[in-house]
Amino acid sequence: MKQSILKVHDNCWRIKEVDHLAILFDGHNYYQAFFDVAKQAKHSILIAGWEVDARMGLGRVGRGYPDNLRDYFNDLAKIRKNLKIRILSWKPAFFLAFGRERFTRSRWNLKTLGRITYSNDKLPYMFSSFHEKMILIDNCCAFLGGMDLSKKRWDTSDHDPTSNLRIDGLGKPYQPVHDIQFVMTGEIIASLRELVEKRIKSSSGLKEERLSSIWPTTHSPQMRKTSLAISRTDPFENIYEIEKLYKDGIQSARKLVFIENQYLTHQEILGTLCEKLLDPFGPEVIIILPYSYQGTFERAIYVNGRNKIIKKLKTADKYHRLGVYYPGIPNKNPLNFIKVHSKLMIVDDNFLTLGSANLNYRSMLVDSEINLSLEAKGQKEAQEFITQNVNHLLAEHLHIDPAELRNEYHRSGKWMTAIQTFKGKNVKTLKDLPLKELTVLEKLASLITPFVDIKHAIPKWILLLPIIPLLFWALYEYSKV
Repeated sequence: MKQSILKVHDNCWRIKEVDHLAILFDGHNYYQAFFDVAKQAKHSILIAGWEVDARMGLGRVGRGYPDNLRDYFNDLAKIRKNLKIRILSWKPAFFLAFGRERFTRSRWNLKTLGRITYSNDKLPYMFSSFHEKMILIDNCCAFLGGMDLSKKRWDTSDHDPTSNLRIDGLGKPYQPVHDIQFVMTGEIIASLRELVEKRIKSSSGLKEERLSSIWPTTHSPQMRKTSLAISRTDPFENIYEIEKLYKDGIQSARKLVFIENQYLTHQEILGTLCEKLLDPFGPEVIIILPYSYQGTFERAIYVNGRNKIIKKLKTADKYHRLGVYYPGIPNKNPLNFIKVHSKLMIVDDNFLTLGSANLNYRSMLVDSEINLSLEAKGQKEAQEFITQNVNHLLAEHLHIDPAELRNEYHRSGKWMTAIQTFKGKNVKTLKDLPLKELTVLEKLASLITPFVDIKHAIPKWILLLPIIPLLFWALYEYSKV
C-alpha cells in the first residue's frame, strides 16, 4: 500500500473532517459565494487577510455585489442585530502601503457600528507579512485560498481583456486575474478559528458553539464527508510545514505534478522536481505561471528567479515530460496579461494542496501562511474530485469545453498530449512560457532580491544592535563629567 503523504507534526498540523467542500474558480465565483453566505450570517464574520480594502468597486458587476465593503457590512449589521464582524488585516511597511486606503483603521472604526471592528497587525520580523486569506462565518462555513476581500481581485473565468467590469473602487481598470479558493463546512472550522484567534492574541468575542450549517446557495458541494490537512508557515514558532508538504507531495508523484502559482523561485523544491524529471519512469510536470509581473522590482526579482529554475528544469527534462506555460489572451499590450495568483499543486489523482503559499522562499520560510490539503488514499470520489480540478483548470486556460479535454486525456493517457492537441486552437490559450531577458534597470533592481524573496526571518530587535555601542559610549562620556 502506498505510504501516506500527510503526516501530523511533520508536514501538517492537524487533519480534520469536512462535511461539504468545493473549489471556487476566480473572483466572480468566490465573491458570489461569499456575499451569499454573508447574508445568511447570524452571529459572526471573522476575516483574516493580507489585505482587506473596502474599495472593491463591484456595484457594476451585478446585484448583491458592493461598491464599498464598509458600507455593505454596516448595512448587514443593521439588519442582523446580533452580528459581530471582526476584520484583521496585515499592516505593511511604509514602502508597501502606498496602494492601500489611507487611515484605514480609523475609517472602519469611525464609519461603522460598534459591532464591526477592524485592526492591523505586524509580524515581529523585518520584511515579513501575514499572508493568509481566510474567512469564517458563524463558526460553520469557511473560505480559504489565494484571494483577499479587496480591490483588483474580481474576474470571470473568461478573463476577457476588453471587459469594462474590471474597474476598481477608484474607477481604474486592472488586468485580468486568475485565482482559486476553497469553501467548506465541518469540524475543521474550529481549528481554523483557533489559528485566527491566536493571531488576534485575545478572544474575539465570537460565539464558541458550532451553529447550524451554512452553505452558499450559488454553488453545489463537490465533495461530502472528507478530511483536509492544515499546514502552516509560522516563523515565530519555527513551523515550516508547507515547505515539507510540497517536497513530500512531489516525491510521491508517479504520473503527474500539476502546479499553478504566482512565483517559482524556491531552489530546494526545484531540486525535488528535477529528481522526478530525471527518473525515466517519473511523472509529467505541468507548471502554470503568469507571463510577467507588474512593476520593475517584482518583474526583475521574480522573472530572474524563475528563469534560473526553468533552465534547470529543462536541463533535467531528459524524457520530455515538462510543460511550463502561461495563459495567453488576445492582446498586443505586453503588460496586459492574466495575473496568475493561485497557489495550487495537484499530484496524480491522489493529492491536492491549496492555500496562500507561493513557491518562493518568503512563503515557505518567512511569511505567515496556511494551506489545506486533500489526500485521496484510493477513495474514488476524492480521486475524481482531484482529476476534475486538473481538467477544469486546463480547459479554462485552453478556452475549450472540459469534456473535450477529458476525452482527449482518456484517449492518450497523457495530460501533455491533451494540452498539445488544443494549444493554440483559440486566441485565448496556453502558451509556452519564454525566458524573458531583463532590461538594464531590471538587472540593477534584481540586486535587492535577498531583501524581497527573503530566506530568513530577521527579528526587528536586530535594528537596535547599532544603537547599543552608542549607549555605552554616551554612558562612558557621561561618567567623565
